[in-house]
Amino acid sequence: ELVRIILAPDDIEALQCNPHPVAFSGSEASLPGEIRPFVDFVHQILNGYSFIFPLDQIPLWRCGGFQQRVLAREHGIPPGKVSTYARLAQACGTPKAVRAVGSALSHNPFPLLIPCHRTIRTDGGLGGYQGGLDMKRWLLANEGVSPGPNGKISLDDICFDV
Repeated sequence: ELVRIILAPDDIEALQCNPHPVAFSGSEASLPGEIRPFVDFVHQILNGYSFIFPLDQIPLWRCGGFQQRVLAREHGIPPGKVSTYARLAQACGTPKAVRAVGSALSHNPFPLLIPCHRTIRTDGGLGGYQGGLDMKRWLLANEGVSPGPNGKISLDDICFDV
């Protein structure tokens, strides 16, 4: 089973330019069938498409209870929208656990499948991202969410249904 997909930030431009990116150099043709949906999903994201990967196909059981709640809520943020660490903490029933939410997202073993790039700081700042801020900016821009001239995301893009 697929546990983690890691894309090196140095390879972002090469992946964007390649119409048929390879998940792991030289191995795509020999991928087991159960990995194919994940690879196809990553291909679609890198080619500018976005859709929601089914949560029931992601092995959340690998995570602790709190992280499972955070990731499940994070998964509910639709493409083209963002939420904040504070709003996510509140949605998980732990309004004071803002830093713990950030930590749970920073250890997300399923980036892209559970789009932790869609969570930002309350002031509209990007916050962090395990793939680097350039990758976070690219993923958000790919979904139509871009920082303004001040470098912050408009709070008009906030998803209130999380």
